[in-house]
Amino acid sequence: MESNPRDEAVEIADASVVPFRAGWRSVRSEAEAEAAVIQGVSEMGGRIWHIYGSNWWNGGKSRIIWTVGADGLPTHFSMVSMGLRGSLSAHVCRLTSLEYLDLTDNQLTALPDAVGRLTLLTTLNLGRNQLTALPDAIGQLTSLQALSLTRNQLTALPDAIRHLTSLVRLNLMDNQLTALPDIGHLTSLKNLCAARNQLTALPDAIGHLTHLTSLDLTCNQLTALPDAIGRLLNLQSLSLNRNQLTALPEAIGHMMSLTTLNLCDNQLAALPDALGHLSSLTLLYLCNNQLTALPDAIGGLAWLKDLNLSENQLTALPDTMGRLTSLQNLLLYGNRLTTLPDSIGCLERLSRLDLGSNQLTSLPAVIGRVTSLEYLYLNNNQLTVLPATVGRLSHLQCLDLRSNCFNNAEKIYVNIIKGR
Repeated sequence: MESNPRDEAVEIADASVVPFRAGWRSVRSEAEAEAAVIQGVSEMGGRIWHIYGSNWWNGGKSRIIWTVGADGLPTHFSMVSMGLRGSLSAHVCRLTSLEYLDLTDNQLTALPDAVGRLTLLTTLNLGRNQLTALPDAIGQLTSLQALSLTRNQLTALPDAIRHLTSLVRLNLMDNQLTALPDIGHLTSLKNLCAARNQLTALPDAIGHLTHLTSLDLTCNQLTALPDAIGRLLNLQSLSLNRNQLTALPEAIGHMMSLTTLNLCDNQLAALPDALGHLSSLTLLYLCNNQLTALPDAIGGLAWLKDLNLSENQLTALPDTMGRLTSLQNLLLYGNRLTTLPDSIGCLERLSRLDLGSNQLTSLPAVIGRVTSLEYLYLNNNQLTVLPATVGRLSHLQCLDLRSNCFNNAEKIYVNIIKGR
């Protein structure tokens, strides 16, 4: 290989800095690329090599990159967007010293059993391929810490995945999975994403993943959650939006570390009192459900900053809403509210209040106490007057009063307020 005479440095995973030399080789096909890799592995001697393909086979600019350690053996290998088709080449599976393998954005349809030889792999990226199944040999990669399988065509995962007990991050987004295998042994997992699949239920074994901090199940077909989910005591972010949930288990109240809970676009008709136990919650999204009332216990969410209850069927708010003194954004548009509780005046940090498309005929005078308000949306209601205390909202930047029932005198007052 022709080498670049310039010496440089690269920061590697363990944050140490090592010298390396870089070299380039042009290739015109997948076969040449593979041949260059195999030849290069024996020539590298402690260098990082970049092989740029002319890539006539996929019409774009791509490159093969590999890194070797001090012993001259390859540790990192990347063939992103190289147009690789069919089964992964046996050549790659011979690189048994690999710790990092990135094959993102190709057209791979299968992995050979020989992939099980790569027992030192800690990171394996297989996203944006056409994989329909994984071999049982995947379970031999017991050093894996990060596995990405996004945007493939997987309908199931092999039971052998239970042996990947070192996994910290598992991304299964955008596949066709209808169920998860026994994942209860993956007790090192911190991040699990199975969004945009076809899951109809979660296994009870999910309760064994006690180190999980992030769980994304967006856009599936879940109708219920197992009580075992309450054992995820370290979970900080839970995304369940765009499912078919009709109720939440009381066990959800045990998840005291939750800071973000997204339940938008489900079929929830009520919320359990246990929701009020989530004292660390800062973001709660419940838009587009079928809620007709809120439990008084919602007042226990003392650290809540964002609350989205838009597009439900709420006719009233509990007085305990006034205890949400950290609240900054409250979205209630598209409900059936006719009045607001006086406790709304206690929300002194509220900067955005959206009450559009309700059935309000008046506002309580205490609205003037919410002096942090910057955006107040009251459009599409049945308001005929505004309380004079609205004039105290000195930080107001946007006041939307379209499509109400103001008379001419009130319109003059409204214009004074809006043009202040």
